[in-house]
Amino acid sequence: MWTRDRMAGYLRRRLGNRRLIVVGNREPYAHERTPEGMRCQEPDAGLVSVLDPLLQATGGTWIAHGNGSADRLASDEHGRLKVPPAIGSYALRRVWLNRLEEEGWYDRVCHRGLWPLCHTIYHPPEFDLDAWQDYAGVNGKFAQAVVEEAGGDDCLILVQNYHFVLLPGLLRSRLRSSTICYSWHLPWPHPDVFRNCPWRKQILEGMLAADLVTFHLKEHGDNFLESARRESEVEVSPADANVRQGPRSTRVRPDP
Repeated sequence: MWTRDRMAGYLRRRLGNRRLIVVGNREPYAHERTPEGMRCQEPDAGLVSVLDPLLQATGGTWIAHGNGSADRLASDEHGRLKVPPAIGSYALRRVWLNRLEEEGWYDRVCHRGLWPLCHTIYHPPEFDLDAWQDYAGVNGKFAQAVVEEAGGDDCLILVQNYHFVLLPGLLRSRLRSSTICYSWHLPWPHPDVFRNCPWRKQILEGMLAADLVTFHLKEHGDNFLESARRESEVEVSPADANVRQGPRSTRVRPDP
């Protein structure tokens, strides 16, 4: 039976000397102003409920968008603090975005462009070329935060979801000894649908810089592999779900 201590021991053995860094849009703890003063809240999000216990067990760092109304007050000058509040077992690094950056990255690219594209819903995706520059800039800000938190150490970096498709590519040349894993939490559309995305080559290039790319379902991974075969100059091996680019390869796996 898994207990907290057994899980912590198992994870520490698997990590070895590597530190764990998680990059996600949502922060595991947010600080808000209330009439009674500053209050720490835990967002109701599935990703947080899965990854927060892992970081509590192993230490490491969670890097996220700091958008709580009192987040700056609760952080140091670098956006850092220890969480959970009563324990302080791992570090939270908040990345600050201005209103225009957040709108371009989160609203215009992620929610109006990539989300409807991947769900193939009846509302057509909007591909805002100007907003893509904001999206790329935000990914660059997060890449700088990861590099600073890694500090040259050998780390295991877990990048979460479609908010950060460029991040593995931005990190690959700067953190050569670290292992980068990228988890895509949406469906991956059929390649005939994906080819409508004007940023498809940049998206694939960014994601394929990871050592491991995971999807919820094998079908989504198969669509991704076919998209990579059609749109990128890579060698795709469907039999073992690997994508090879010169001396390195990316594994593609289902991970519900």
